[in-house]
Amino acid sequence: MAGLQVRAGEPADLTATAQLLALGFPAARKFSSEYLRWQYYDNPLGAPLSCNISAGAQLVGHLTGIPIEVTLRGETRLVTLIMNIAVHPAYRGRDLLKTLTAEVIALSAACSHAGVVGVANQNSVAAFERKLGFQNVAGLDAFIEWLPHRIAMQSALGDAEFAHRWSDATLAWRMNNPANRLHIVGATADSLVVEGKSSLPMLRARALISRRGLTLPATASLLPRPAVVIGLAPRGTLQRRLAITIPAYRGRDLLKTLTAEVIALSAACSHAGVVGVANQNSVAAFERKLGFQNVAGLDAFIEWLPHRIAMQSALGDAEFAHRWSDATLAWRMNNPANRLHIVGATADSLVVEGKSSLPMLRARALISRRGLTLPATASLLPRPAVVIGLAPRGTLQRRLAITIPARLRPSPLRLIYFDHDDRRAQLHPARVLFNFLDFDAF
Repeated sequence: MAGLQVRAGEPADLTATAQLLALGFPAARKFSSEYLRWQYYDNPLGAPLSCNISAGAQLVGHLTGIPIEVTLRGETRLVTLIMNIAVHPAYRGRDLLKTLTAEVIALSAACSHAGVVGVANQNSVAAFERKLGFQNVAGLDAFIEWLPHRIAMQSALGDAEFAHRWSDATLAWRMNNPANRLHIVGATADSLVVEGKSSLPMLRARALISRRGLTLPATASLLPRPAVVIGLAPRGTLQRRLAITIPAYRGRDLLKTLTAEVIALSAACSHAGVVGVANQNSVAAFERKLGFQNVAGLDAFIEWLPHRIAMQSALGDAEFAHRWSDATLAWRMNNPANRLHIVGATADSLVVEGKSSLPMLRARALISRRGLTLPATASLLPRPAVVIGLAPRGTLQRRLAITIPARLRPSPLRLIYFDHDDRRAQLHPARVLFNFLDFDAF
C-alpha cells in the first residue's frame, strides 16, 4: 500500500467516483454524480459506509455499503449492502479489493449492523469467499417470463431466514433511481409487482415484493410484455408462468433463444418486422443464426455545422423511415438518462440534440417535421456534434464535418432487419432514413 491513502468516501468524491466506476464498467451508462448522490445519500435509512483509496489526487479504488432493513432469522435488523466496487486498471493485482472490503466490513460492525451482504460475479466471488470469509450462499435464479410469476408471500416470509423489509420511504427511494425509474404496475392481496428497464433489449425487469406495511399506489399499468426476473425465493413458494430459464453462462445460444421469442411475439402483434442495431460482435449471429438482413453499417461523423437533409426527397426515396408523432417524440426526448431537446427547425425538418458518449460532443439528428407541432426546447449553439445513421443516397449534405473511421469507433454499428411478411424481402441500404433517435445509442 506504499504511496496509497485509504480513507472514508465523502460527497465531494462523487464526480471522481463516477469516473472510476465508468472506467471499470464501460458498458454501464448509469454512473453519474446524480445517480451516486441518490444511491448513497438519499437513502432514508442513513449515510453510506464508503471506502476510497487514492494515489495522490487520483482515486484508484472505491467500495460503498448502504444500510438496508431486513428480516434476519425472524428479527428486524440493519445490514450493509455492498456495491460499486472498482479498482483503477493500473492498480489491479495489489489486493485493493481485500482492503476496500475489510474497511467497509469494519465500518458496518461499528454501526452495529448484523452483517454485510452483496452480489458478486464469477470473477470476484472466489476472492470474497477465500480471502474475506464471505459465505457463497447461492447463485441467483434468472428467467424470462411472459406472465408475471407468483409467490406464496406468507409462506415465503415465514420460511425466509433473510428478506428485505421495505417501507414506503425506502421503496419510494428505490423507485426514484434517476438512471432507471421503477413503477408499481400491479398488486395482489399480499404482493406488489415492480418493474423497470433491464439491460436486455425489449425486456423489462420485474420483481414481486411483500405488501406488508406498504401503502404506495400503483404508478403504471401491468402490460402483457416479457420481463426478466433475477433473485431467490424459499423452495416451493415461487410459481413461474410462461417462463424460460436463462442459462448460468454464455455459449448456450441464449441470444438465439431470446431473439426468436421476441420475433414470435412481434409476429403475434402483427408487426411488419423486427429492426435493430448490432455491433461487430453480434451481427454475424443475427445474420446467420436468426435470418436477419445485415442492411448496412451506420455512417458516423463529427460536424461543426448541422448537416442538411433534403427531407422531401429522402422521404420519397426511403423504403424505411421512422414516422414520429408529437406523442412518440415527446416520449423519446423524455429519456431520464439523457433528456433530448429540439434545438432548431427548417421548413421541413427538426434538429434534435442530446448528450453523447464522447467527451465535448453532442449527439445530433435531423427528422421530418411532417405532422409535428412540438416547439423548440433549447437553442442551437455553434458546437461540434456526432451524427450516426443512414440517409437515402444524395439527400444528406454535410457541413464542416469529418468521418469517424471504423477503426476509431468503439464498436462499429450495423442496421439489421427481419421481415415477417416476406423472408426474402431486403431493404436497400441506400434507401433508409435512420438516426440515433431510432435506437438507444445515446
